[in-house]
Amino acid sequence: MTSSRCIRLRRPAVLADAGGRFVPTTIPLDEIDDAWSRARERNPRLFDGPLWHVRGVSRNGHGGVTVHVVESSYRFHAVRALGVDTGIRPLGVKAIVMRGTRVLMGRRSAQVHSQAGRWEFVPGGTLPPGVEPEAQVARELAEECGWRCDATPRPIALLFDDLCHTWEIVHRASGRPEAAARRSAESGWEYDEIAELQPESISKRTLSRAAELMTALLATEPIDGGTGAGGDASSGAGAERGA
Repeated sequence: MTSSRCIRLRRPAVLADAGGRFVPTTIPLDEIDDAWSRARERNPRLFDGPLWHVRGVSRNGHGGVTVHVVESSYRFHAVRALGVDTGIRPLGVKAIVMRGTRVLMGRRSAQVHSQAGRWEFVPGGTLPPGVEPEAQVARELAEECGWRCDATPRPIALLFDDLCHTWEIVHRASGRPEAAARRSAESGWEYDEIAELQPESISKRTLSRAAELMTALLATEPIDGGTGAGGDASSGAGAERGA
């Protein structure tokens, strides 16, 4: 698949583990390992953790989808930024997090390996095997900017990012800063700015590809997230794993 795609969800996506492991066969592993070493030299924070590779997606009725996955490794995805396309299609999670009428977003720093300087919805990250998507959203939110979810995030869509070649389970959530978590998030590196933006101001920013797709979702979602109102507000810097 080379074009973007967005499937609206009325219930959580079902992950179906096909068993086995995805290892690229179209590119020599030595070439992949060399590219991974170069990526690590540029950004020593990169970590070769486990992730899901999406083999296919099918609708299962009643507003749901089944995502067919197998385990793989992050390095097979990270080398894409260096022009090495291994064929992997990782599964990740993202969320539209609101406080009052404002949306939480971050500007990707120069230290990340792709789409530096572009704004995206916070949080986001790959989904490790064995972790529920909603739990991963809450964990990423705490790690990236020191916020906590007010309630369990609600899945609203499954989208394919045709620039990064990733599948993303998109959630809707409300949240707020948490002082204890914020102290640990201040050491983060992926975002050089995090801000709470009014929805109508988002299109004025230079957005990541996923953020462009998610902005269309925001237009159809009710604005009902918790307390707080007024203009755009800066929230400082945050952090993310596996950028």
